[in-house]
Amino acid sequence: MSAPARAEGQPAWAAQAVSMIQRTVALMGPDACCLSFNGGKDSTVILHLLREALPDTYTQLTYCYFNQENEFPEVFRFIDEAAALHGIGMQRFEQATFTECLAALLEQTPSLKCIFVGTRRGDPHGAKLAALQLTDVGWPNIIRVHPILDWTYHNVWEYLRGEGRQYCQLYDEGYTSLGSTHNTQLNPQLRNVDGTYRPAYMLADEALERDGRGAKAAAASS
Repeated sequence: MSAPARAEGQPAWAAQAVSMIQRTVALMGPDACCLSFNGGKDSTVILHLLREALPDTYTQLTYCYFNQENEFPEVFRFIDEAAALHGIGMQRFEQATFTECLAALLEQTPSLKCIFVGTRRGDPHGAKLAALQLTDVGWPNIIRVHPILDWTYHNVWEYLRGEGRQYCQLYDEGYTSLGSTHNTQLNPQLRNVDGTYRPAYMLADEALERDGRGAKAAAASS
């Protein structure tokens, strides 16, 4: 197992995530571990944590993208750029639902036992999750690993703005939570008086992270 990257001076919340990743991969083996990477800020954090925690072996893990209808072109571009930059093979699954995508992944790669996910407590359905948890009833059976479950929105941005950590350009344009082009707008909390938008990391109240999503997005755009 590789030594922790950047351990010295690392915030406790980041060091704990690195340690969790290292212990999981040491126990399971790289060929049993996967990252579900959708180009969003949280899964991007996991990608960089994997690189830094496992500098010699992170490319041996499986990396996958599960299809989302009406994806932002910038997200697709970032996923391709990240895969090329870091030398990882990105498997794409185009089934109709995430459940079907996961089933196809496990059929294609039966050695997989766990999947790293960038869910945090503040996300929908995140409040009651454990750091390690089996998939829910009705889903293919695999262990979900949540290294940043207890990170805050501001932790995410403190980490992502570190040296050498790229992220999707949409966050610099005023988006704070990315869904599809049909349910995501610029976050109105970041709008300047001249109509421009501040970057996502300047959102003061992290409780308003999803103010650019769903019904609120429609109201903000009217």
